[in-house]
Amino acid sequence: MKKIFFLIILSLAVVLVHAQEPVRVTTQPKSTIDPVDTRLKKTKQEINQLYALYQKQMKAVEKTMSEMKLKLQSAMKDLESKDKLGNFEIQDLMSRYNQAETQSSSVQKMLYDTAQSVIRKI
Repeated sequence: MKKIFFLIILSLAVVLVHAQEPVRVTTQPKSTIDPVDTRLKKTKQEINQLYALYQKQMKAVEKTMSEMKLKLQSAMKDLESKDKLGNFEIQDLMSRYNQAETQSSSVQKMLYDTAQSVIRKI
């Protein structure tokens, strides 16, 4: 009971204190609101212009990137074809070398056999 009574007294005291304070209504003159609005509008326009410029530049960058990608892909295909050609040339050279080695070995054997037969006849 004492608690309830204390709470009622406390709430009445708070109401009385607030009731004695004068109500202050603050209004800003229209002249201070307009410059803020115009600054906000100008800032918004600048942001929109910058964003449009950014989008335009990004499209240009994407276009350049796709062109570069196509150039790199064609260069890669050229290198691959040249690499395959190089591999065929290397294989051809190795084949010719092996044939020459085989022929050289055959000639050396024939010379040795001829020399041996001449020595036997003597």
